[in-house]
Amino acid sequence: MATFKKEKAKRSKNGYTWYFVMDIGVDPKTGKRKQIKRRGFATKSEAEKACRELMNKLSKGLDLENENILFKEVEARWYKEYKQTVKASTLRARKSERDHLLNYFGNMRIKDISRTVYQGFLDHLRDAGYSYNTICGIHTTAGMIFKYARQEDLIIKSPTEFAKPQAPKLTVEELEALDDIENFLEGNELVEFLDLTEKHGLFLDFEYFCMAAFTGCRAGERLAGKWKDLCLEDGEPKVFKITKTLYCPKNKASDYYLLPPKTPAAVREVPLSDFLASLLKRLKIKQAKIAYANGRKFSDDDFIFSRPNGNPENIKKMDTRMRRILKRMNLNKKITQHTFRHTFTSLAAEAGVPLEEIQKILGHEKDEVTRKVYLHSTRKSKEKTSHQFNSFVNDLSMKIQSS
Repeated sequence: MATFKKEKAKRSKNGYTWYFVMDIGVDPKTGKRKQIKRRGFATKSEAEKACRELMNKLSKGLDLENENILFKEVEARWYKEYKQTVKASTLRARKSERDHLLNYFGNMRIKDISRTVYQGFLDHLRDAGYSYNTICGIHTTAGMIFKYARQEDLIIKSPTEFAKPQAPKLTVEELEALDDIENFLEGNELVEFLDLTEKHGLFLDFEYFCMAAFTGCRAGERLAGKWKDLCLEDGEPKVFKITKTLYCPKNKASDYYLLPPKTPAAVREVPLSDFLASLLKRLKIKQAKIAYANGRKFSDDDFIFSRPNGNPENIKKMDTRMRRILKRMNLNKKITQHTFRHTFTSLAAEAGVPLEEIQKILGHEKDEVTRKVYLHSTRKSKEKTSHQFNSFVNDLSMKIQSS
């Protein structure tokens, strides 16, 4: 129900304007009537039109009392809830994306951000030279914020729904190179890397990078692993149970947190080959000998890849160790620890493991890069490198058995 009336207005040509007052129910806390007032209309028909539009919004469940809320206020509400559901490292990654959105939309009323306005923002980022991946990350964060606004009845629909980042236009050379996936080690390259690691690596290096290549688990998952997470007994399925990941915000060995894995799918059991299980058993014996020589336990915290003081090694330190080995190779590729996940995918694909099983082992349901590596590896037969790889593993097995 709405009431329409005139009121004096000095700046109006007619000396008056129209306003309306609409009843929108009863406040459940106070029991008093709740009303919305809108003023400043030149004619009664304009006031009636505005009233109908307001009633339409009300019928769709919008929170009319907060219709002038700013984007930055909604973002703050969303973030307060969001930060309770994700890891500290994820919040850290989201900060830059939130900053972009707040700088552009912060003082705008959220109801004024239409799909056209939002698409203009994405185009602005593209024209400013931001990478496609960066823009996609910002777009994902924006989607979560506007979805929250819908859930809170602050907007009818999200402006992100039909907007999308524009993919960069590729040159002919780039299109021709799409089939050349380089972000993994071929079998012969992995053989060379592990061979050099065995000969020139530091304590833990060989076991650590074998586990990276032969399980595909993330670096934080490897470093968070404890001996109790391994099943290495004969006659039992040999697995690595992943229930946590290591987070070192300042890359200091003594300053770390054990957090839940990246996603629910990341909680899993990764199968271990007999070779890797034997290698890890030998590592445990090595650690016991070091502890005995020092007259104490090697590590009270039970980490597999542990420093003698009990703290786990951190990712940055293992990056340095990896680069130390890579310097001995003539390799024209950008290699990171994450590369070993793609390497595992390639080797498993060559061995005939289905894509769905590989994704389960890696701890994610769908991943475009994994799919591309898989298709690349299954499409091209690499009999020679596979033979080299198997020979290398067999040689290592013989060394273990004879020692």
